[in-house]
Amino acid sequence: MFRLFLIFLSLALISCQKEDETTFEKLNTKIFVSAEYVDGTVIISGETEKQFGCLGYLINHKASISKGNQIDFEFTDIEPPKEACLTAMGPAVFFSYLVNLDEELNFVRFKLDGQINKGSLVIKNNEVNLFLPDDGNVRVK
Repeated sequence: MFRLFLIFLSLALISCQKEDETTFEKLNTKIFVSAEYVDGTVIISGETEKQFGCLGYLINHKASISKGNQIDFEFTDIEPPKEACLTAMGPAVFFSYLVNLDEELNFVRFKLDGQINKGSLVIKNNEVNLFLPDDGNVRVK
C-alpha cells in the first residue's frame, strides 16, 4: 500500500512540473497608450484592447531614442505570466521609462504588426502630452 502511495505521489509531482518553455502570443490587437511625467521621467504605458483570462500578461517591446528627438517603440508579442496569475479578466500591459528627454517636441513612432503609427510627445512645464492619429492600431488612451 505504501509503495502504491509513493508511485501515485511521484506521478502527481511529475505532472505538476511547469515546462521551461514559454509560449508567446502574436499581437493581433490594438494597443492604447498614455504618457505621464514623474520627477523628470516620462513614463509611456499601454494596454491591449484584447482582454485575457488572468492578470499579468506583458506586451514585449523595444524602445529607442535617437538624435533629432525621435523615440521609437516596436511591439513584438505578448508574454503570459511566469508565475500563477490572478483569475480576473484584464489586458496585457507595458511600461517604458524615458529619462533625460528635452522639454520640447519629440517625435514618436509605434510599430505594431507592420504598421507604423507616427505622432508627437510634447514636454512642457513638467507636463507631457502624447498625440497620435485616431485611425491607427496604436492609439492614445
